[in-house]
Amino acid sequence: MIGSSALHVASLEEIDRLWPSLRVARAFPSHEELRRFHEEAPWRLMVGKSGRAVLLDRWRRQSPILAIRGLWCAEHEVKDVVRQCRDVAATHGFDTLLSPLVTESVSRPYASAGMTPLVRLVVLRARPRDLADKQTPSLPGTRIRFACHADIPDLIRLDDACFDEFWRYGPSEMAEYMAVQRLVVAQSAEGIVGYTLATIDGGTGTLGRLAVEPPYRRRGVGSALLADAFGWMARTGVSAVSLCTQETNAASRALYANAGLKEQHERLVFLTRDTGRAKRAHAQEAP
Repeated sequence: MIGSSALHVASLEEIDRLWPSLRVARAFPSHEELRRFHEEAPWRLMVGKSGRAVLLDRWRRQSPILAIRGLWCAEHEVKDVVRQCRDVAATHGFDTLLSPLVTESVSRPYASAGMTPLVRLVVLRARPRDLADKQTPSLPGTRIRFACHADIPDLIRLDDACFDEFWRYGPSEMAEYMAVQRLVVAQSAEGIVGYTLATIDGGTGTLGRLAVEPPYRRRGVGSALLADAFGWMARTGVSAVSLCTQETNAASRALYANAGLKEQHERLVFLTRDTGRAKRAHAQEAP
């Protein structure tokens, strides 16, 4: 550990004191969920002096990436805290440390800690009335319906076809999202050809996922799924709609622009750093 920024595994008393900040950040749905998270692997919540805290978790269920899910500290302390998180990641068998999703304007402390940009995301927003005139396209032979648990294998297959490994969900993650978000699929005679994940929080509707089977793109499936999700958000009275997509995904950006969303100027970014675990293991094995 490093100087005054040193962190230690949080005790039960410390996570109870941290709960108000985690609740505001919507890191856990309840205090009970926070307690369960801590009981499963206490090292994932670390704290230090003057309210410093870091929340860690595996990025995906089978991923060798440890993600910083939340970080509470002064900007000048980020460098030291990231270095400590890198050591924790290596100790627990992770190859890569992932930063929180941050705006580029505040990513400099992470870069100073040796992290490099992995992906840049475009943020798009709209008011419900800007999307009100978007009608659901007619899709002969395809219907939009709510997903059910039996759909999970098909949804995983669809994810594998649509996203690279970094973004893909596993079965347990898909089941968790289905339980807490609105998951809707496009069903054709051939099976599930697309889906959306959407949620509403604090008066803002967020589209967390849009996936369409590659052979079914440019056939109205994506537009129909978007219209369904945005229509649901408008009916619930949200004040704004938002989503993110990769800056390099020109097709998605065009689809969202056509739907009435406007790109925001500032980009979001994930940064990563190798933990050095493989090198350490090799050094320990050397004669």
